[in-house]
Amino acid sequence: MTKLYFEIVDYSEKAIALFGDTKAIKDLLKAMGGKFNPRLTYNNEKQAGWIFSKTKREELENVLSLNN
Repeated sequence: MTKLYFEIVDYSEKAIALFGDTKAIKDLLKAMGGKFNPRLTYNNEKQAGWIFSKTKREELENVLSLNN
């Protein structure tokens, strides 16, 4: 099984963004309240990613470690 790559970053005052190999767990991310956005700005580039409330960070980190 290939290890998936994820990166969680502070995106705004109230939000975090998740970038990486998320297609396999997209339904789980949606169920957690994530919103997919194909054009987030990250490192001065437009990239696809998921936006979550900062309150979801610990839960998101736990879920990603289980799926990796």
